[in-house]
Amino acid sequence: MSADEFRSFVRREAWRGEAAGRRRRDGTSWPPTSNRAASLDQSHVSAHAELAWLLNCATPMNWLERMIQFKDKAKKAGTESVGVGLFTYPVLMAADILLYQADRVPVGGGQKLETASYRTVEREQNSNHEEGERAVRRPSSNRSSAFVPKFAAFAPFNQAAVNSHGVTEREGGTKTQTAIKTTIASDEGFDYNVGRAASRQAVPLLRARSGVFHGEATTECGGQGIATRLFAETATTTEEAKVEVPKKKKVVTRRILSGVQPTGSLHLGNYLGAIKQWVEFQNTGRFAAAENLEGEDMNEEEEDVEVVNENFFCVVDLHAITVPQDPSELEEATLASAALYIAAGIDPAKSKVFVQSHVSAHAELAWLLNCATPMNWLERMIQFKDKAKKAGTESVGVGLFTYPVLMAADILLYQADRVPVGEDQRQHLELARDIVRRFNGEYCKGGPYKKRCKRAGIPSYPAFTEPEAMIVKAGGARIMSLTEGTNKMSKSDPADGSRINVLDPPDVIRDKIRRCKTDSLPGIEWDNPDRPESTNLLQIYAAVQPERSREDILEEVGDMRWGDFKPLLADAVVAHLEPIQKRYAEVRADEEYLRGVLREGAEAADEIAQRTLKTAKVAMGFSIPK
Repeated sequence: MSADEFRSFVRREAWRGEAAGRRRRDGTSWPPTSNRAASLDQSHVSAHAELAWLLNCATPMNWLERMIQFKDKAKKAGTESVGVGLFTYPVLMAADILLYQADRVPVGGGQKLETASYRTVEREQNSNHEEGERAVRRPSSNRSSAFVPKFAAFAPFNQAAVNSHGVTEREGGTKTQTAIKTTIASDEGFDYNVGRAASRQAVPLLRARSGVFHGEATTECGGQGIATRLFAETATTTEEAKVEVPKKKKVVTRRILSGVQPTGSLHLGNYLGAIKQWVEFQNTGRFAAAENLEGEDMNEEEEDVEVVNENFFCVVDLHAITVPQDPSELEEATLASAALYIAAGIDPAKSKVFVQSHVSAHAELAWLLNCATPMNWLERMIQFKDKAKKAGTESVGVGLFTYPVLMAADILLYQADRVPVGEDQRQHLELARDIVRRFNGEYCKGGPYKKRCKRAGIPSYPAFTEPEAMIVKAGGARIMSLTEGTNKMSKSDPADGSRINVLDPPDVIRDKIRRCKTDSLPGIEWDNPDRPESTNLLQIYAAVQPERSREDILEEVGDMRWGDFKPLLADAVVAHLEPIQKRYAEVRADEEYLRGVLREGAEAADEIAQRTLKTAKVAMGFSIPK
């Protein structure tokens, strides 16, 4: 669809609320009608990129693999030259159309296959939400502007084609009575705010249908979504106030952004391997242990350095929907995860807690980076290849294919130069480094870039900082499954007995530990490769008693039988989790407090993310709203 056709489509279709019979409960039309047509730059409305990500996660890979335009270009240029954005752009076009609830779409003849796919996306989305009223998240009375109307997530539409005279033709060739002008009128006749207002109503509707929590904690911004952990260290100078010898002191700002997916219940592995480490960094300014890619310890201590920490912990709901989620459970899981962060020791006075989808810059930057990332970079990602091999591309969503780019956006938005990650995330961090080098090299050099930055009023340094990996060793404890000591404890394991959930009642915890897999060898020992279950249970016992050494623990339990050790282990786990469970119940019961924390966190994160996003847009040549 050309720019002229897109603008014509918006003017003709987007504001026909009265004619389409879309009525709000108060009797007014939706979308809002206006006597002035709406003209807008696509990049000025963050809803386009946000909805595109939601649809990516609902669109099977093989639907896009059959797109003729992409196949032709990829065949000619090769996947090393064709960007991921070209592969996924039909989904962005679908978002452009579906945002405005259009029931008729003017397209050229070359777009018929794409339009047919949009109709398939529409049917798939709506079929998942037949009981639409239950999926609507009603806002509070003081936010009437966020009212979500009662109708299907996507309005059905008819395919149309634009002939050389600017008149639409329906399928079958019958001409409509309405002529579409493809010229761009002057700015004087259009209302930019009208387009913004409609998108603010459309995206909350889609989030409600998908189950993505959108509540009052969302931050509305005009141009902007892991367990990925970001660690930033930037240096500035300041005067150290000393009476004897005045001198400048180096100030190091360490910023960490980390998150866990709100899928299922957070388990002991999530808590000990991630959240407990966040609390330690929040309180001490450093991790227990970290090493670089070469296995060397990374020492952060320097003389004459003042450390300032900025901590951001998010619930990564945009990552969660890369696999199918139950919309009726996702919102509660999101709020529960945020409450557990606070219950485990994250202090809102020291750290910011927010929901990833509440900062639209994540989804927007992900789209920009998609267009700068070659296809073959993602095709070699091991995690996607493994899952696609098992399930097939007809079952694996496009979001799972492109989520490493969203992960890169998470990292780069906050200008991290060091990134603490788990061992299994090395490849994704290397992808982020490759994207930085490609983007900065292509868009952030030369006089034209400096002139664009000057016009925008921003510094002309490169858009992104190239991150360096920090492999965080979570106190030496990697918590494995209770049913198989060689597999990591996971929320996706269908066997609930394979994990200890942080919110499990004491009797459930004791039962799971009593039934967990062990061997028949005498004694209990650490680090024997033939006894992975023995090492795992000792790791758990040590992790919930951080004040004790390995030697002390082994001296106590080394000669025990499993029947004697398991009750001891269960008592230690229950005692460690009991205060967290109590605090969680208090936080979750105070909904107003929890949503307030999320709102403040989203605002703080958005302030940083928007600066980076603006620089990236200026580098690529986008117009910036004044």
